[in-house]
Amino acid sequence: MLMVVALCVLVTWIACAMILVGVGSLVLRGLTSSFHFTDAFWTGLVASVAFLEIWSLVFAVNSTADCLLALAGAVGLCVNMDWLAQKVAETRCSKSTFAVYAVIVSVIALRAAGPCEHYDTGLYGAQAVRWMTSYPAIFGLANVHARLGLNTSVFLCHAALNQGPWKDLYFHLFPGLLICALWIPILGAVSRVIRQDSVLTSDWFYTILLIPTNWWSTRGDVVGTTTDEPTAIVALVASGILFQWFQDRDQESASSAAWGSRLFTGAALLLLSVTFKLSIVVFAVMALGIIVVIIWRLEGRSGFLRPLYAAFVLLLVPWLARGIITSGYPFFPSTMFAFPVEWRVHARYAQVSALMIQSWARIPDVLPAQTRGLAWLHPWVHAAVLNRPAFQVPVAIALLGAAAILLLRSRCSKPLRRLSALWLLFPSITGLLFWFLEAPGLRFASAIIWTTAATLGALGFAISSEVLRPLLPRVIAGGIFIATLWCGFGWPHSYKILKSVHGFVALPVASVAARPAQSGLVVYVPIRGNQCWNATIPCTPYFSQTLRLRQPFDFRRGFTSEGLPPQII
Repeated sequence: MLMVVALCVLVTWIACAMILVGVGSLVLRGLTSSFHFTDAFWTGLVASVAFLEIWSLVFAVNSTADCLLALAGAVGLCVNMDWLAQKVAETRCSKSTFAVYAVIVSVIALRAAGPCEHYDTGLYGAQAVRWMTSYPAIFGLANVHARLGLNTSVFLCHAALNQGPWKDLYFHLFPGLLICALWIPILGAVSRVIRQDSVLTSDWFYTILLIPTNWWSTRGDVVGTTTDEPTAIVALVASGILFQWFQDRDQESASSAAWGSRLFTGAALLLLSVTFKLSIVVFAVMALGIIVVIIWRLEGRSGFLRPLYAAFVLLLVPWLARGIITSGYPFFPSTMFAFPVEWRVHARYAQVSALMIQSWARIPDVLPAQTRGLAWLHPWVHAAVLNRPAFQVPVAIALLGAAAILLLRSRCSKPLRRLSALWLLFPSITGLLFWFLEAPGLRFASAIIWTTAATLGALGFAISSEVLRPLLPRVIAGGIFIATLWCGFGWPHSYKILKSVHGFVALPVASVAARPAQSGLVVYVPIRGNQCWNATIPCTPYFSQTLRLRQPFDFRRGFTSEGLPPQII
């Protein structure tokens, strides 16, 4: 039965990928006749999320929204069928590479068929999806549970998948789909590095990304409403596009129009990453600024700026509107730019919520008072240095790459052009500083950490391979493969839990008790722990007696509350 579930997951991924490619091809063909096939997938994802953001302000995310997206994808495939078929035919992929990719996707599909162990899915993710599929954006929803005000469009993607045969089973699909898409450029780069077949500096960048991608595939959360992996993936794809611009534009066989479309895709993905998780905003904004300057300077291609402005408006404006509707703040739990609306979450509640997130990121499962000042720094460093995929390996790669750049840069050809990709370090280092000061949980900064490591490592390894040929490239590749396996130790648990799969696995059921607020509103509260999972709405572990409906018997009009729930005071 496990194989049947995995096959259903795989078939759904193929259908979703075709829809996204169709939608993306419609957008990109409207800008240029030359673009990469994989960029159509990522552009389609951005366009689909923008559509869902706008749709969810007026309607619940339902099967009608899915049908409209499927129709747009079908139109895109039909209109661009010949062109897409040509692009697929031009794609150089050996049978062995395709076989490896098929095995990887099958393994991820097997893992995606398993039960949900992602904690935050039970804490608030499943509840957020249930609200989105039941109602349009709810005024003051964060008054019910502050985490429901964490405005992430990842949940909209889950809500769109929570239809038809995947009703209440959506959490098996989205993270794995993005991981499978990320494997495509990585396997192509690894193949060229192994064969030493016209290896570009960007191939080293993607080869280094083999390490976190393998970890996500074998040990990461592929089941659940996780926001960390999707955010990291879309940001890394955007970083890869920007790195390729700096390194490989002279070797690019396509015209500057192709680079314009690629950079547009990268910029759109950076915008998308902000809507996925606000913690990446500094890195995304600075990297986006670099792309805007490059597009503006591309001779005769400044026309790509207007579509980029349109993407900004269509994606970020409804996202900001959703944040204001659900909490009264555009960047909740930050209280900046608070709107004077009746349903706005109490400022103290927002501040305490931000403090709890920061405290958890510094030292999990302790009281916020224990993480004030610098007392948290020593235990944080101790925990960080023991983390292989998020600290040990990327730091080692970054240091090795930096050493190679400093020692060998004068002996390589075109050192200024080759090292121009170091511009990526400006958003990376600034983003890391913001992350460290605000909420230094390692999983919150995967994209920034690995962009830094891949940038320095790729430049250092490429220079070393050029200066110290012929043996060194394969030695470096071997070291990356060893690091990949080393980070993957501990993987058996990910597969042992599959033994219990005898069909489609639903979310765990939470035991809840009904509690009336002072207004008479009935709220469901977990009897044990703080996870509501897929319980009847409204459900919250942080019950407030002052919670009330803005209009009696009408969830659509939303909630308001005074003060803080006693559980978090």
